[in-house]
Amino acid sequence: MTALHDIPYGEVWPREEISRRKALIASAPGNMHWAVVESLPVHEDIRRGQGKLGGLFANHRQSLANLTAEAVHTVCCTFMPILDWTRLHLDAPLDAGGHCLRYSRAPVRFHG
Repeated sequence: MTALHDIPYGEVWPREEISRRKALIASAPGNMHWAVVESLPVHEDIRRGQGKLGGLFANHRQSLANLTAEAVHTVCCTFMPILDWTRLHLDAPLDAGGHCLRYSRAPVRFHG
């Protein structure tokens, strides 16, 4: 599972870049292959439903077509507005001395 994080939101993922990433993964030890896209980012204007959306939708469709043409068929998507994802704790300590992201339900207040 990976993504082309260096391509800005709203731009087309070119087949050449997809193919290059697949080759990089295939060249690593462990007989790996790229089967799942972590996220094909959805531009903020699409999330908000504002602006000139036609070109952004066309670019997203083309990126999906390019992934399919390169035999990457599973794409995870998020449509959360403003931020692609986050957690409540961005620097939670680990017992081994490192840090990680952490979600805790206790401080979350659900309304509805």
